[in-house]
Amino acid sequence: MSYSIQLTNGTTLTEIVDGTIDQTTTDLTLIGKNATGYGVFVNDNFVHILENFANTSQPNNPIIGQLWFDTTQNRLKVYDGTQFKVTGGTLIGSTVPSSLTTGDIWINSATSQLYFNDGVSNILCGPLYTSTQGQSGFFVEDIVDNNKISHTIVYLYCAGTLLGIFSKDAFTPGSSITGFSGSIAVGFNASSLSGLEFNVPVTVASQLLDAAGSTHTADNFIQTTGNQTIVGSLTVQNSTPLILGPLSNNEIDISITLFQLKSNSPNQNFEIATLSQSGLSPAIFVEASSKSVGIFTNNPQYNLDVNGSINSSTTISAAGAITSGAALTGTALNVTASYTPATSSSTGVRGQITWDSQYVYVCTATNTWKRAALSTW
Repeated sequence: MSYSIQLTNGTTLTEIVDGTIDQTTTDLTLIGKNATGYGVFVNDNFVHILENFANTSQPNNPIIGQLWFDTTQNRLKVYDGTQFKVTGGTLIGSTVPSSLTTGDIWINSATSQLYFNDGVSNILCGPLYTSTQGQSGFFVEDIVDNNKISHTIVYLYCAGTLLGIFSKDAFTPGSSITGFSGSIAVGFNASSLSGLEFNVPVTVASQLLDAAGSTHTADNFIQTTGNQTIVGSLTVQNSTPLILGPLSNNEIDISITLFQLKSNSPNQNFEIATLSQSGLSPAIFVEASSKSVGIFTNNPQYNLDVNGSINSSTTISAAGAITSGAALTGTALNVTASYTPATSSSTGVRGQITWDSQYVYVCTATNTWKRAALSTW
């Protein structure tokens, strides 16, 4: 009489004729009545079940629900009617396992990072950095201040080095923080890393750190546009401390022996003006093309043209003729170079004075000279 082998759901799997064995329907040997050597087959079946068919390749004749221990991956798998699927647990290895399916978790032992499979690809869960890169990125932690109050802060690391701390509270940490010193302010707090700076444009800043390590508030900033009032002194230690004009037209040059106001534009005039009740007046005017200097006139007719009196408490000296304006006063007038007009109608301008060993000559009108003889006493 044949044995009828039933599945758990009542379905007939197969029938085994008396005296025979079946090794093709399942991965266990099914034994018929009075089969020769049945004891070996029974024992083998128990061992195969006990080891879950442990092998590098899957069983040849699996049925739904059958377990198989994959010795290549060291994973227990179950047959779903189509394929053997991992039953659970975390895969560990230095390369991506080929059997990863939806929901599987894999630890990359080469980088110490955790991944999960979403059915399409392997997604990195963390950490974001590899073991060789060192701790990098943001880390959230609660720390206690010196009043025993807890605060949530966010650390920012790169390659194991603390760059700074973000906080919504201002407080003093109750214990020291590696890579940071001092109190924590609202916002970003830079670490004590030497040379740390932010190489980004800044639209708003309340403090700046100078090269000496001192902080300066916004009230100490110098604007580059608009009007700016500076209280105190400004020191610029540079041989060309100031350049002016849209085309760098003018500059100040400084050396140990010379202070120079310099024009970089050909034939550019120079003026120092004063403000009176009647408006601006040219106190000093230098006309570049004629090389003339005007005092309280912007239209000098001579190398030095003074619109007003000239006074000296000592001698007034000149290498050539002197033209007098409204007044010329002093203890002495020294005209060092002599000149003799050839005739009384020689070229001259009104007010010129000159001399030779015999006479003093005065030009009383254009090209009109008069003279007075010199004598001793």
